[in-house]
This record gives sequence, C-alpha cells and structure tokens, in this order.
Amino acid sequence: EAANRKSLEFFEKDTIDFSQVPLKDFYATLNSVKHNHSALCGNDVKFVSSDDNLLVFERNGNGERILCIFNFNSDAKDYTADGDFADLFTGDAAQSPLKIDGKNYKILIKK
Repeated sequence: EAANRKSLEFFEKDTIDFSQVPLKDFYATLNSVKHNHSALCGNDVKFVSSDDNLLVFERNGNGERILCIFNFNSDAKDYTADGDFADLFTGDAAQSPLKIDGKNYKILIKK
C-alpha cells in the first residue's frame, strides 16, 4: 500500500513511510465498508455470473447486498443489476445497464 521501493531489513526494525500513500482513500473506503456492512461479515457469497469475461458475485447479510462486478475483457461490457444500487466509491446511483470499462470493476451497495 505504501509503494515501498526498498528492500526491508529482515532481522532489524525497518520503518515504512506511510505519508505518501497513493491509494490511501481507496484502502480507507474498503476498510470502512468491511467494518460497517453486515453483508461482509459471513461467508455468504453468491456467484451471479461468470461468463463472457465478466465475473459478478454478491454478498448478503441482514438485508444488505453488495454487488461486485469485474470485467476481465479489454472491451467494455454492459451489466443489468436487479435492484437499486449506489457506487461504493462515488456514492452515485448505479444506472442500469451498467457500463463496466475494459479491465475494470464496479462495487455497488444496495440503497
């Protein structure tokens, strides 16, 4: 996470500079979701789709749904989600069909 460019000491204390973490907000958001959403507390994973280079799975718990969509193709793909979701990172409403850019992903939370 810190984009460390040096070899760390194995037998001695070697501090890591976390002042310039390029993905700090990304990791903070993921950490917040992990600790604040009951859908991620259990082992309930439902694979919705895994064809055409598009992997879609959801996590459920206590009425919450988190939908994860991964596009492994170079071309953009469309996916229609059943439900009213918001983008995890932007908070924007997810409009169906969702356009997932090539080699990209979307993580959605049910509103």
